This record gives sequence, C-alpha cells and structure tokens, in this order.
Amino acid sequence: MTNPFDRPSAVFASVSIAVIGWAVFMGMPILVGALIDTRGFSEEQAGYIASADLGGMFIASIFVSSLINKINRRHWVLAGALITIFANFFSSDIDQFGDMLAIRVVAGFGSGLCYTLALANLSATSDTAKSFSFLIFTFVAVNSVELFTLPRIADAYGVSGIFYAFIAVNIICLCVYPLLPVQEQSDSSVVAEGQEAGEEASQAGEGFPNSPLDAGLRR
Repeated sequence: MTNPFDRPSAVFASVSIAVIGWAVFMGMPILVGALIDTRGFSEEQAGYIASADLGGMFIASIFVSSLINKINRRHWVLAGALITIFANFFSSDIDQFGDMLAIRVVAGFGSGLCYTLALANLSATSDTAKSFSFLIFTFVAVNSVELFTLPRIADAYGVSGIFYAFIAVNIICLCVYPLLPVQEQSDSSVVAEGQEAGEEASQAGEGFPNSPLDAGLRR
C-alpha cells in the first residue's frame, strides 16, 4: 500500500507547517525585546509572556500525543493555524500584562498544534531521516531570514508588526494544509493491518518467495 505521507507535496506541506509553527520560538529574542521597548513591559513580564507561548505549545504537544490516533490531522492543522492567526491579531492591540499572558498561551497552543502535527506527519513517512533532513535545512534557512527581517519590522512597526508578520506566515498554512494526506486511520493501525496481511499471505503460501528472508528460512 502506498504511503500517502511520502508524496512530495505532503512532505513539503508538513515541513512548511512545522517551520511556521516554530516561527514564534525562533523569533522569541526579537519579540521579547520589542515587548519591552514598545509596550513598556518589564524584562520579567516579557519573560513570562515568552514562557506563556512555550507553555501553550507544551499543552498542544500533550493534546496531540494523547489523541494522535483519534483525530483528523488535516482539520486540526487548520484549527491551529486559525487559532494562531486570531490570537496574534488580538495580541497586536493588547497592552495589559494579564491579557497578553492569556492570549499568548492561546497563540502558543495554536502554533503547537501545527508544529506537533506536522512532525507526526513527517515521522509517518517511509524515509524519516530524509524527511527530517529537509526539515532541519529549512529551519536553518528560515531562522536566518527571520532573525534578519524581524528586527527591521520591529523598528518600523513595533511589536504589532511582529504579530502581523506571524499572521502573514500562518496564512501560508491555510494555503498548504490541503496538501496534507487525509488519514482516517492511525499510523499504528495501518502498520498493524499491513503486518496482518503479510502474515495471512505467508500462511497461504503467497508471501515473497524470492526475498532474502524467505530464502534464509528455507535453508
């Protein structure tokens, strides 16, 4: 059975979504500095806000890991992108520490959904080493671009400009998420079914007689 996660379009979408989901973390130093300079938050408060983003991602990772076999990944990537877009939109107009803390947890949760689901899709490919090599290469390239552009955006538009930049890149998720495979069954159930089918074929004498394994067993 052909693995739908191996399609080049699916790998491209998963890598793109993973990088976008992790974009806030890569740009966190610039975001923290902009919160202090343009919103008047203290260094301690800015640190708490940064932790709120990561806390939201942590909650999302627990959610995904516990329900990965029961949820439609494509639908939840869409939900994560929309949550992130709206949370960043509201973040652009918040000056109160408590409100900003709460909305950044929500934003982190949305980003975390996209990131963890994209990683799950990449881990479901047949050649995970190759898929994650693409991901690491893209991380490095995008991180370089982000660290170059975000300070200039912050200087020109303040921290609101950074939040709008996060909105813009998450719109890319909305464009590429349809490329993700529709996988109604869990990966584990697909693998189990494949193993069961192989055992049945072997018992029926319809295995793979020319394989090295069968040749070794015949000896």
